[in-house]
Amino acid sequence: MDIRRYVENNEDMHYLEQAQALGASRAILRALEKKRDELRKFNEENPQRNDADFKKDFVFISGQINALNWALGLPDQVQRYFETLKTKTKGGAVL
Repeated sequence: MDIRRYVENNEDMHYLEQAQALGASRAILRALEKKRDELRKFNEENPQRNDADFKKDFVFISGQINALNWALGLPDQVQRYFETLKTKTKGGAVL
């Protein structure tokens, strides 16, 4: 994933990189993890196609799980982006 597509400025990149260390962000990440785990458990224990109530449909729920995984992965993606930048630059010059 090209993180620059979704996070366009450096200040936001730094905030996301530190999200797991910041109290408020950490609380949000924990809540997202709990919701993801709740959805995953529901899908595993009660998989069903449900055209009448799409909120119970395993395909819909799988999409929600995927979106939550994407959001939870943002701090790691930013960290990888910065690590890549560090290996490509030395003293501010691109190698």
